[in-house]
Amino acid sequence: MKIALANLYYLPVQGGIEKYMYELAKRFQREHEVEIIAGGGRLGERLRYSDGLREYRIPFVEPRMTTAWLTIAGMFVPACAYRISNSDFDMVHANCVPSAYAAMKASKKKPFVFTQHNNEEIIRTYAHFVGVKLYETIMSKIIENAASIISVSKSVAKEMESRYGVKSKTIYNGVDLDFFTPENDGKEFRDRYSLGDSRIVLFVGKIDKRKGLEYLAHAFEKVKRNVKNTKLVIVGKTRFEEDSYLNKIMEMMEAFGILDSVYFTGEISIEMLQEAYRACDVFVMPSITETFGIVVIEAMASGKPVVVTRSGGPEELVVDGKNGFVVGPRDSEALADRIITILTDESLAERMGRYGRIHAERNFNWDKTAVETMKVYEDALSE
Repeated sequence: MKIALANLYYLPVQGGIEKYMYELAKRFQREHEVEIIAGGGRLGERLRYSDGLREYRIPFVEPRMTTAWLTIAGMFVPACAYRISNSDFDMVHANCVPSAYAAMKASKKKPFVFTQHNNEEIIRTYAHFVGVKLYETIMSKIIENAASIISVSKSVAKEMESRYGVKSKTIYNGVDLDFFTPENDGKEFRDRYSLGDSRIVLFVGKIDKRKGLEYLAHAFEKVKRNVKNTKLVIVGKTRFEEDSYLNKIMEMMEAFGILDSVYFTGEISIEMLQEAYRACDVFVMPSITETFGIVVIEAMASGKPVVVTRSGGPEELVVDGKNGFVVGPRDSEALADRIITILTDESLAERMGRYGRIHAERNFNWDKTAVETMKVYEDALSE
């Protein structure tokens, strides 16, 4: 089978969808022909190979406005549709609305599967009213034309059915269990950021308003008062114009008197991320809305207890009280209390970390994700 995996972005952008495409492509390539279609190439550059995978890169200039994703899509869609039309793909797997729209509009139609990685609240967070209405109109058309729909969590599948009347197949993302392991204490990361023997509370993700960092800031102020020598490490970068949000968070932290105990690393290499998980004492995802949360299962695979919010997908990943805790969104008090519980009970933290690793091995394996996804392709082509 000749397969195209398409999305606006791809590696080296470090996001859940980008990891998803890479991990599926690696596995599919063992028995099939695979091509990644994604934005981000330089002018004049199209076809290239990276890490053994064929990539077709579509150049576009990324604007500094979140709502201007429509501009990006306007540049990406025609080029993506052209590539699909002029290639002999048996299956196109679209991972964003623009790539699905391109598959739908290709002059030479190819069967396509669409994976929904987002939810309506995420779209509403970043798009103005016109953008939301346009998104809903296009999404309805995509659903009508797609050979099959995949959702990355049960919460996304439920929303797709209630909003668009479509039943989708829930296939969870996976984690690289050979790479994210609890093999050492993350000394390299501690040394890099001069963290010494501090207790580390770790957040990994894009720094934007749906991630709930203001609630983590409130929570960490209480954590600092109750657990000595504790640091908060925030790994990730801002997206588009969210610099103002980061400034707001830093001002809050300064007002709380905790800024000198918070480390912003920016985006780091995957190797250093591996060390960050190993170095931390507890991983926290304080999101307001989230469809899955690959970073949660990466932390679990690294043998760390996690605290997540009931924000969509993350609560499906955590067995409350077993491999971590689940609290309500925007609840800084509960978030702080659960972090403190883990930091002050070493035996509990160790048990949660061990169970988290086992839970990840049993339920979140990229090989399993690839097998289930290939079955969706085969079923779609046989109809």
